Amino acid sequence: MSSITNLTIERIESRTNSVDGSEFAVAIVTGIAYAVSESGNSRFDKREVSIPLSNIKPEEANTPKVKTILNEMVADMEIYRKEVDPYEYEVPGTGEVVMLSHSWDIRSRDKVKGKENKSSIEDHVFAGSSKSTNNELEPAL
Repeated sequence: MSSITNLTIERIESRTNSVDGSEFAVAIVTGIAYAVSESGNSRFDKREVSIPLSNIKPEEANTPKVKTILNEMVADMEIYRKEVDPYEYEVPGTGEVVMLSHSWDIRSRDKVKGKENKSSIEDHVFAGSSKSTNNELEPAL
């Protein structure tokens, strides 16, 4: 399985920046894929990635309108397996530590087809937006 489509925004979380301690929002994107092995066994795989929403305050991001906009954005994206430097991973529930050399990331499906689409989720959320009185962008909702 090289990529997973049919993505949805599962939830919006607040995270803390480890450098300056500031809060920022992340969208947790999930995708479920159905796979059949050579032996005929079938399974469902769920993958999850997080997308930082650095220009959106956590309390503003967790609204139905923002989630709708984000879900429209991820409709044209896919989760894919990305090779990375080896790292240790502790399996939840068992505590077993295994070495992995991949992670999961998200990309535009246009990029896979050879088209370079550099637009981000934030570009779409803030399209047509204006600056607020404190000079921060406000989502165009």
